Amino acid sequence: MGKARRRAAGRVGQAASTWRLSACLLASGLGAGCELRESTIARSAPSLLVGLSANDLRLCAGLPDRTAIGTADARYWSYERFTTFGTGTVTLPQIGVSLSGAEECRMTVELVEDRVRRIAFARTASPPSAPKASCAPLVQSCVEMIESGRLARQIVPSPER
Repeated sequence: MGKARRRAAGRVGQAASTWRLSACLLASGLGAGCELRESTIARSAPSLLVGLSANDLRLCAGLPDRTAIGTADARYWSYERFTTFGTGTVTLPQIGVSLSGAEECRMTVELVEDRVRRIAFARTASPPSAPKASCAPLVQSCVEMIESGRLARQIVPSPER
């Protein structure tokens, strides 16, 4: 291979490497944007879902993974989400990025008089920059249906202290 041909091949290879690096950085930036959006959805849910009927909660969040009876008029529904993803690695010059991980969330809903009174998230495993992002899939349909007016809420009195 002649010098001119090697130089041209080198420039093409360098351009391809630069393009791959740009695509990776862009993708990771978009991923961060998605995590922040999911974090916002999950953090808004405890106030947005209060007053939702038990039937509407089942409609938008699905059947609970577990149920329990609390004090006289309170019932508790628990929803869990555990996801593992990817096992690949992207290696760039001087940079290695792991594409594997896991997300976990447990949401407990307190129902009084067949309406959501409180919601709590426990055991969340989300990126530090996007707290509770791993919980968004548990509540996303509910939040979207409430915000679009397809589900109505009725406020339930707060628990007495």
